Amino acid sequence: MNKKIQNILQSKTFYIIVSVIVAVAIWIIALNTLNPVVENTLAVSVAYLNEDAPAEKNLSRTSEIDVSTATIKVSGRQNTINNLLASEIKVHIDFAEVSEIGVTHLKLSQPQCERFGVKILDYYPKEIDVSYDTKTEMYLNVKTEYTDDVLAEGFEFISVKPEPDSIPISGFVSDIE
Repeated sequence: MNKKIQNILQSKTFYIIVSVIVAVAIWIIALNTLNPVVENTLAVSVAYLNEDAPAEKNLSRTSEIDVSTATIKVSGRQNTINNLLASEIKVHIDFAEVSEIGVTHLKLSQPQCERFGVKILDYYPKEIDVSYDTKTEMYLNVKTEYTDDVLAEGFEFISVKPEPDSIPISGFVSDIE
């Protein structure tokens, strides 16, 4: 048995295998020392898709959209992350999901990076709230209330008819009701 081990240790194949293992280990150590894996956060512009879709359904936005950027946490090799541009990461909100009046929770898409070697770890916000309502126009009847107290003695109202008998109003349904 001892002779077999000596033959293996003195063979050319053994030295080649050991050399390759040592070379790979040195390469991994050098790579992690000179270009380690790091994390970073970037502010990325959010693209709005299908902004006109709610208007096609007769819906109007009643709240402001206060999200124009998303915070994206990325990881990768230091050289890659240091040279990464925010424009290489894409994230969007699709307004085609809005289908009814009230508050709609729109989800931000999962960020996508065009650069190889970049991993998206997390992003914020994951969704935004947007309120929609429909606009309407209706007429309100004019009502008059009167008493005989304003008339001099001996006088009375014969006919009271308001002019105009109705007035047009327009606005969001939730405000008018």
